[in-house]
Amino acid sequence: MRHLSQSKLNTHLYMEISVMRTLIFVPTLLMFLFVTSACGNKGDKASTSSGPTLPANLVATSIDGSPQTVIETLKDKKAGDTALVVGLIGGKMEPFAKNRAVFQLIDASLKPCDVSEDGCPAPWDYCCEPPEQIMASSMTVQVVGADGRPLPLGLEGKDGLEPLTTLVVSGKVNQASDGVFVLDAEKIMITKVSPVSHAGHDHD
Repeated sequence: MRHLSQSKLNTHLYMEISVMRTLIFVPTLLMFLFVTSACGNKGDKASTSSGPTLPANLVATSIDGSPQTVIETLKDKKAGDTALVVGLIGGKMEPFAKNRAVFQLIDASLKPCDVSEDGCPAPWDYCCEPPEQIMASSMTVQVVGADGRPLPLGLEGKDGLEPLTTLVVSGKVNQASDGVFVLDAEKIMITKVSPVSHAGHDHD
């Protein structure tokens, strides 16, 4: 009888130990699965996060109003004014800023160099025009974020924006003094695609 009681006692102790191990193991396993899942979700969020993007309604198919030329806008508008202007992307070798949403717009009265006649590899730089004429006929156009600074991404190649593309731009004049004219673009409409090939042009 004493031996049997001892056997039953051992069995009872074994069951208690097994139950205790289970009670410890299950919460530990659940905690491990929770932490693993949380880490995985963080990784998914990091992998799907994207960089800065242009406003969805920036490039429009129509803009109301009659645009002024670049030269007219330079003469008539001051900082804080709204403006509607038409011109071409160009005026220098690199009319687009790299890694910033900024480009140069030049008056349509100036004619880009003719590749066949002038042998100019980059007709959008208007190298056949006097530099002072280019400066007097150009403005800077930028797309800004909520902080008022240009978005940190290049615009070349975005939605058909290329050197010598003809555009109508609506927006607000950011700066108009000391020979510097900056327009914060709110809408851009392409009225004529670029007439030149950019196969060898750097789009960085």
